[in-house]
Amino acid sequence: MVYAMSQPIAQMNMPYFRMKIKEKLEPEHLSYIKCINTRRGEKTITDSYGRVTYYYACLGNKKIPVYQPGTIMFECGVVDDSELAVEAHGSQQNGAILGNGCAIFLAKFIARLIQCYESKAAETDIDIAGDIDNDCYKDSLTQILHACAFEDYSEHGRLLALKDILTGLTVEKKLDESQLACLYSKDIAAVRRVGTCERETLEEIISQVPDATEIN
Repeated sequence: MVYAMSQPIAQMNMPYFRMKIKEKLEPEHLSYIKCINTRRGEKTITDSYGRVTYYYACLGNKKIPVYQPGTIMFECGVVDDSELAVEAHGSQQNGAILGNGCAIFLAKFIARLIQCYESKAAETDIDIAGDIDNDCYKDSLTQILHACAFEDYSEHGRLLALKDILTGLTVEKKLDESQLACLYSKDIAAVRRVGTCERETLEEIISQVPDATEIN
């Protein structure tokens, strides 16, 4: 059912999203975002939920789906009166459906992650097109998550949508506490009863993950 809903939406807005990423992304990031060409027999990417996208990026020899506007956000969609709702630019950003600005943000995050990985890989003679080097990937992921956490917290609330994908690229199939804290920054701030905060405050908050006692 999800596939049947997602496929025509992805097909319909595929040209529009191409225009938006060309407009919004820096050339150095845009070069990482690829588009499926069905006329050449290439198949669209479908994730574990059945969500379809025509866009992807490659980290090592793995394809990472780049979600288009209109994608259903199972992992991070919240109701508008929730304390986890992210209000920015005059409206809620993390509802059930991925909007334009948040789709651009996720595309940029993925591009920055790959750029960071390839830069670190080049320093240690790792093949950037081969199997993903686990240590290099985890170092790159930690760096870019911390670099993007505040923007996600304050404007998008969408990085959590990539949790399963990012986790699946590790050998351990597990993210560490610091990485998870960046993905769940809004939740941690809610547990701590912190409203809108500045970057420095958020960094302090996510550096001390709540334990079960604090959550209860």
